[in-house]
Amino acid sequence: MENNIEPIKYFKRKNIKSIDMIKLFIYQHAAVYTILLFLIIIEFILNTKGYSMYKGILYQVDKSTINITFWTGVRICLISPFIEEFVFRDLILRLLKKYGVKFAIITQALIFGILHNNIITIVHTTVFGILYGYIAVKTNSIVVTTILHIMQNSFTVFMGMTILKNVVNVDLAQILMAIIYLIVAIITLYHSNWKIRVGDEINIDVKEILLKYKSNK
Repeated sequence: MENNIEPIKYFKRKNIKSIDMIKLFIYQHAAVYTILLFLIIIEFILNTKGYSMYKGILYQVDKSTINITFWTGVRICLISPFIEEFVFRDLILRLLKKYGVKFAIITQALIFGILHNNIITIVHTTVFGILYGYIAVKTNSIVVTTILHIMQNSFTVFMGMTILKNVVNVDLAQILMAIIYLIVAIITLYHSNWKIRVGDEINIDVKEILLKYKSNK
């Protein structure tokens, strides 16, 4: 990846198909939930020692009393994604470009992650930040990342208000979701000839990457 980033045009129009956005949504969750699986295992081990990664780092939140009102939903699902993508995947990313693209992508993602509450949230939010940063750089736009961010937050709110609301063992539910996402992602990749495409800017051949990784081992 070249060590330069052109100024990202916030409303730069992208010719992205809806099906490609859905596929990206599946792929990002498959990646994040795979990492989440390992975090859940570590959390289980820590619990046996009396520790937890769910404890707030920057502030404490009583999650049992959180109620999603209409305006809270609008803020989480619409307003926050626009603001966060503009700040992190546009402003901060461009400010850090002089130090190199990889540094800019990883640093903005780390800042984005640290602003969240606990270690588990920080880790998987940082992964989202890296993925979104890469997409923003490759497409020279935050239109795709903003849409993905809206989809992600809306899905999280929906799950919290419906399926996960009355679940006794959330970790077990997360494990089940991780397995489902991985299976769906593999099936989707198979039917997409093992390629991930985003318009004309991103064309990743997953099979080629895996073969190259295998040959380098």
